[in-house]
Formats: sequence, structure tokens, C-alpha cells
Amino acid sequence: ISPDTFLVFIDETGEEKLSDPNHPLFGLGGCCVIAKDYNKLVDLPWKQIKADFFSGIKILHANEIEPVQY
Repeated sequence: ISPDTFLVFIDETGEEKLSDPNHPLFGLGGCCVIAKDYNKLVDLPWKQIKADFFSGIKILHANEIEPVQY
């Protein structure tokens, strides 16, 4: 990949028919970044978030995150 390549990442979560009674949601998200900025803008910040909040989880799945009680 050349440094000026435009990268697009898209991911979905949930079940599109909202049939899961424990997680009745569906989400679609993504980001775009120029390849030369990927490490600075995506990889390093994501590694920091994982280290700060999810250090004990090898592979992060949204349905495994416990909701926060306020």
C-alpha cells in the first residue's frame, strides 16, 4: 500500500433483525484515513483504548462488554 492510499474500514455489530433479546441493536460504523496517517490516527489510539479499558480481553466483541450502571 502506498502512503497516499485512501483506506476505508467498515464494521457492523448486532443482529439486523433486532431479534437478540439481550442485545436488541444493530450498528454500522467506520472510518477513513490516508495510509501514511494510519498508525498515528487509528492503530496507536486504538491500542491505547484497549490497554486502558480492555486489557484482559484478547479479542474484543461488543456483546461481551457489560453495560455501565449510572
